[in-house]
Amino acid sequence: MYSHVTQKVFYSGVERVTDDAGDVFFMADPMKALADYVYIYRKDWRGLKPIYESLRVEPEELALVTSDMLDVLLDNYTSRRVLKFLRGVKKDLRL
Repeated sequence: MYSHVTQKVFYSGVERVTDDAGDVFFMADPMKALADYVYIYRKDWRGLKPIYESLRVEPEELALVTSDMLDVLLDNYTSRRVLKFLRGVKKDLRL
């Protein structure tokens, strides 16, 4: 099943990848995937706690998240729900 994400944010936090066979695909970074999850499923999350509890993501999985990654997403999303989530993540990660 596919869900609609607005065009403005579709490519934010997404990398164009070519595999060994020469096939090209788009890969979202983990924070982009989480932001889209909050957007699509209308989660009212304010930080990392629900990610650890609901999705069972391990804290060390988010160790590579940078302030720059979050800022790109914050600059592109207009959804208040997603913006609150991303600001909460930034605060929780002390970035």
